[in-house]
Amino acid sequence: MRTLVVGVIAVAAAGCASFQNTPAQDRVWARYAVCSEEFPRHKMIRVYPDGRFISEHVGGADPASFFTCMTGKPNWQPGYGLR
Repeated sequence: MRTLVVGVIAVAAAGCASFQNTPAQDRVWARYAVCSEEFPRHKMIRVYPDGRFISEHVGGADPASFFTCMTGKPNWQPGYGLR
């Protein structure tokens, strides 16, 4: 029984070790580290493997400026990447 438990734990640990960010996710997180300094009222909710992201803003935060910081694109529209 003990061998079975150790085996299950080893397989689970190996599976967790395989979860790594894609290069696109790493770029988003690096950019978020910069933008969150300027826009602290935004929180990253999820970053998809292709680099798309969902973030949340609270009370009085400016989603358009945050989106521009994150993407370099000034054409933010509600429902795209921010909530």
